[in-house]
Amino acid sequence: MEIATFEQLKNAIENANDGDVLTLIVLNDLLFASSVVISRSLTIHLTNGSGANEVVLSFTAGGNFRHFSTNPNGTTALADVPNLIMTIGEGIVLNGNNTSGGIGFNSSGGQLILDGCSIINCVRSGSGVAGNGGGLWVGGHTAICTLSMQDVLIANCSAINGGGVFVNDNAVCTMNNGEISGNTAIQDNSNGGGVYVFSAANSFTMNGGTIKNNTASNGGGVFNLNGIFTMSGNAAIVGNTGSNSAGTAGNGGGVYNLGGHFTMNDGAISGNTTARIGGGVRNHGAGAVFDMRGGEISGNASVGDAGGGVTNISGATFNLYGGKISGNTSAVFSGGGINNQASTLVMTGGEISGNTASSGGGVLNWSNARFTMEGGIISDNKTFAAEGRGGGVFNFGPATFTMSGGIISGHTTASYGGGINNSGADAIVAIAGGTISNNTAIVDGGGVWIDHGSLANLVVEPGTIFSNNSASRAFSRNPIDDELYFTHSFGTRWTSPFTQGYNNYDISYINGTPFSLPAVAIANAD
Repeated sequence: MEIATFEQLKNAIENANDGDVLTLIVLNDLLFASSVVISRSLTIHLTNGSGANEVVLSFTAGGNFRHFSTNPNGTTALADVPNLIMTIGEGIVLNGNNTSGGIGFNSSGGQLILDGCSIINCVRSGSGVAGNGGGLWVGGHTAICTLSMQDVLIANCSAINGGGVFVNDNAVCTMNNGEISGNTAIQDNSNGGGVYVFSAANSFTMNGGTIKNNTASNGGGVFNLNGIFTMSGNAAIVGNTGSNSAGTAGNGGGVYNLGGHFTMNDGAISGNTTARIGGGVRNHGAGAVFDMRGGEISGNASVGDAGGGVTNISGATFNLYGGKISGNTSAVFSGGGINNQASTLVMTGGEISGNTASSGGGVLNWSNARFTMEGGIISDNKTFAAEGRGGGVFNFGPATFTMSGGIISGHTTASYGGGINNSGADAIVAIAGGTISNNTAIVDGGGVWIDHGSLANLVVEPGTIFSNNSASRAFSRNPIDDELYFTHSFGTRWTSPFTQGYNNYDISYINGTPFSLPAVAIANAD
């Protein structure tokens, strides 16, 4: 059926019978005066028949409408229309003219297929469903609703939550390439500037494409509440901002994963900023799991707090299997690469490198947190504060850092602990293997610095290799620490010329007046 006016389009859909298949060929631009309400189980194919690159479906003036909606009788609730199938093809532009617009699609067992179309300048306001999903709201009430997006643009839309896309119950979404950009969750403390995934019944798979330059208080790019989010291929979440209107609060510039499962197989989370915690990623809550298997979390910044690259907080779990966390900055506090707070961080591979913070250039592990390093590389991270501690790892108790493999190398810190700084009550470090090398402390503890009162909390097993660490000075072990040394330090490979592990370039502390090294030191091969 050829469509030349808004009235023809509206009548064709609203007067169709249950089960009808409609192929609607739009010949020219259309001006919408209201929503087109889909209230029956139809199959709708909307195609561009103009012969031009685009046809634009736009609104004439205000009103809180969507272009297409399962919205009965103009009310704000979205009715569930089961088994609805709708396809919107290449070259069709839904333009809300910053007054209305977008799609509200609630269909148990339904399918929404967007192929090369655009949704731009759409606005949602009000409470509940009416205020969510500026460009697109999709869900299924009792059964799975699938959303497939291929080369789709969703841009410059706004809503209370989910400025670009709001994914509701039972929605399974796939994004293949395309772009979600310049969208905003407009109220302070709102969520999901680009995409909001709501509830454990939802999933969003991003196979390529870009989520960029979106803004929300929480989750500038993506807010994932208990859902499943997966990114692969050349997918990119870049240049997003987590901030309120005053710029004083905001979390998860790129991604805020609250209780959900986020898997990063490849791609990039980069160039995002937040006013507070988690420039690239905030992974939050006891049920939150972030699995990083590849790709990069890079060039992100926490402007006012901690975790330039990643903040893992409040019982969450972050598993680093592969990929690279690099070049991130915590401008005020600690944890340039990762801020692990009251949570679990497990590193079996990958790299944390070139990050910057006041302390804990690579990793800040604190507040009853556990960091287990089984492999991978932590290297060349920096601290910028005059009293900066822990170029690689700042383990601030109560906290536990366990290292059984991997490399901590190439760090310099202005005060204590080039590789690792272990400070505070109940700060525990257990090193069973791996290599700690080429680290420098401008004062003490090129490899490891530990408070004297916490010497019993440090264990070094024979498998560990220390080499080429340096500091401003080195001392003989104080004899009163001999018992601790022989029951806690079993290492055999130390930086030359030292033959023992306490109070030299590798492991340093201060206990009263340090004992100076003898004039002649016995060389020990690394």
